[in-house]
Amino acid sequence: AGFDDLIEYGESVGLSLTLENVGSDAASEIEVVISTYDAYISVTSATASTSYIAPSGTATVSGLAFDVAGDVPNNHNFELSCDISSGGETWESALNFTAYAPVLDVTSIIGDLDPGATADMSVNMINSGGTQITYPVVSVTGDSYVTINNSSFSNAYSVEVGMEATLDMNVTISSAAPI
Repeated sequence: AGFDDLIEYGESVGLSLTLENVGSDAASEIEVVISTYDAYISVTSATASTSYIAPSGTATVSGLAFDVAGDVPNNHNFELSCDISSGGETWESALNFTAYAPVLDVTSIIGDLDPGATADMSVNMINSGGTQITYPVVSVTGDSYVTINNSSFSNAYSVEVGMEATLDMNVTISSAAPI
């Protein structure tokens, strides 16, 4: 999938299958249909075919495809149902896959927040998920007691698996903020 062998959040995945004829007769006009009921997976190209597979032979079908939702959980296991038909017979199979997503965990928050003060803060994070985040968009908002004056993210291009990143910000705390 993509530039690697991982199925990742927000990705469009092309799928090729190698079919083996384990019978003693040739198979002809073979059709493959995939489907799923998984909420995070959308099949975008469900059908592929090949014209002939000799006994004990193989053929590769391609052109099958599915999209992975951008909000798929990390390590999400999913199944594609695969129906293979030829000559009035149908064989059912399950194709099992895992989709990966980034997970940002806060490791530390550095800075003191006192009512009526303006302070610099740093929020340190690590990507403990199964894949990188590319071009992350970071949005920081306060509430009626906290004003975010400015913020910057240490890595605007990619946060790889196991990589740490820091969100630096300058905040003002209202003097009316409860302690």
